[in-house]
Amino acid sequence: MNTPDYALVFLARYLPSLPWPIVKEVLQLLPAELIRDTLLGVPLLRRLIVDLYYSKELHLILSPTDRPHTCVTSPHRPDLVDISSYGEVCDFFESSTDVLPETIKIYAGTDFQTLEDVVRQYSQLFTAANHMQLYLDRHELQPTQLATLFCCGNLQKLQTSRVKLAHVKQALSEEFQRLEALEDLVLLGHDILDWSAVALPPNLKHLDLSWYSGLDVALVALPGGLEDLYWNQVGLHDATFRSLAFPARLRTLMLTNNSLHTLDVSGLPQTLQTVDFSSNNLRKFTCTPGNVRWPPRLESIILNNNLIDDASLAQLRGIEWPATLKNLRLDFNCFTTLQNLDALPVGLTYLDLSDTPLRTLEVSHSAKYPYFEFPESLELLNMQCCHDLSYETGSADARVRFPAVLRTLNLTESNCDNLARFVFPTGLKSLALAGNRIRDLNAYNCARNGQIVSWSQLECLVDLDLFYNLIEDLRDWDVPPALRRLDLLCNHFKVLSSVRTPLFNKEYRGRRALRALHLKENQIRTIDPDFFVPEFVHTVDLSNNSLSQFLFTEAIGNHPGLRHLDLSRNQIEKIAVAPTDAQHHSRLSRLNLTKNDAMAMTPDQFYKVLGQIGIKPNCRKNKITTEHVLVQCDA
Repeated sequence: MNTPDYALVFLARYLPSLPWPIVKEVLQLLPAELIRDTLLGVPLLRRLIVDLYYSKELHLILSPTDRPHTCVTSPHRPDLVDISSYGEVCDFFESSTDVLPETIKIYAGTDFQTLEDVVRQYSQLFTAANHMQLYLDRHELQPTQLATLFCCGNLQKLQTSRVKLAHVKQALSEEFQRLEALEDLVLLGHDILDWSAVALPPNLKHLDLSWYSGLDVALVALPGGLEDLYWNQVGLHDATFRSLAFPARLRTLMLTNNSLHTLDVSGLPQTLQTVDFSSNNLRKFTCTPGNVRWPPRLESIILNNNLIDDASLAQLRGIEWPATLKNLRLDFNCFTTLQNLDALPVGLTYLDLSDTPLRTLEVSHSAKYPYFEFPESLELLNMQCCHDLSYETGSADARVRFPAVLRTLNLTESNCDNLARFVFPTGLKSLALAGNRIRDLNAYNCARNGQIVSWSQLECLVDLDLFYNLIEDLRDWDVPPALRRLDLLCNHFKVLSSVRTPLFNKEYRGRRALRALHLKENQIRTIDPDFFVPEFVHTVDLSNNSLSQFLFTEAIGNHPGLRHLDLSRNQIEKIAVAPTDAQHHSRLSRLNLTKNDAMAMTPDQFYKVLGQIGIKPNCRKNKITTEHVLVQCDA
């Protein structure tokens, strides 16, 4: 361990005397090894650490599994609650007899023998926990091994992936009947075609039988208390789907990657909160007369990657959307107009229209405002890769407008070459305009008929993506005052200058909150001596440009916050410091000069330049054209 002895003594002696909220914050910053190997041995801290990290979940990773696992209960740290390998599991339990988490999760890949050893050795401990969960991958399960899987009556979840179960299905059915605690059953790629002889656990709430296209879902006897059902990629067709009867409490129905062409909306369970029919062939939507509506409790409808066209949306327009709907995905479909989406519920917060051949935002419902009116509660709108969109350039009162509460807008690669076509909401936080052939940011600004539209009105905008456009400079651009990240990758910048550029002008008195400036893959050849890096910027990326030299001006070499400077993949021959009477105190911690093959400086010359701005390498290298980790000379 690299922690100095005096630090260990300090932590062990004084940390227990601090208020618990402070101790908790300190622990979150400490490495797992220090907590596990040292602080757990401090009596006054042990109970606190056990309660904080080990009272909820413990993960025993006996061998790698195909699917990654997550820590779902805050404030868990995987580096603490993940115990890997048989040896570490034994060591942990032998030294931590006072640890009894609510849930123990066991992950095992192909090494079933280790799983058997652990279950046999610690069965009493596992049974004492409130819940056991077992995750098993890629194993040829034998009937005699089922006893190991189901030895704990508190088994709450069983998940298998690519475990062939057809030859043990009778024994599996018998075991299921006595597992009253089993609520979550996930059997992916199970290899069982006929489920008629399999009785599922009586108290099952979540069932996932995905990834086996030979499954006959009509033969699965679903428990009455089932709440979540996943039949993804099971070869489901329209006729079979129409014949199905679902449990009365079903909340989630996920039937992705199947062969459904028609959906009878009124035939869906009325208790549903989420439906996912993505990656089918849906084009036709029907309903029963007298019940022309979606289930009334639906919050999420996922219909992406189907064959939904304008005729499909016309069918949906005649079916009442649920008033509770919050999320709607229609991306990767075939419609060209939003004309038939005018009845979307006002409470919708998420809408995805990406990767569709949408041609226009104009609709014919209102003569006063010619464009589609998005639901007023919308917070996230995704319209990326709508390559066929065309817009009319209008005055300030005839532009495309978005809901006032919208926080995230993605118009990447949606043919938005002229910003004069939009008015963005002042509360917008994230705006993506990448890949749109935008040349002039100032085209957005407008003052007409008493209305003013400008970038400075976007007071909440934090993240702006403008990469892959045609922007040559930021002259006269009103900087959004809260903007933190600006991505201008792959534009047409040739010169960086402060002239008529508020963002890069030291004399600008407006608010600048920028933290990261990305100018990678432009055509920058020159950086004027008057170029100013905004005061709060910590990262500047100038990689993949055409710089032949780089000058540490006072504004850069003495910058109070700049930590990372990327100059890689340029043609830099020389780095120098601009003449000045001021003493530089650079805070740079990383300088990347990789792939500057034209570099003509010697290592001594290079490190002398670094010394002139008050920094030195953490490890001196003979190769200059690499990434350098730096520290201050007085450190």
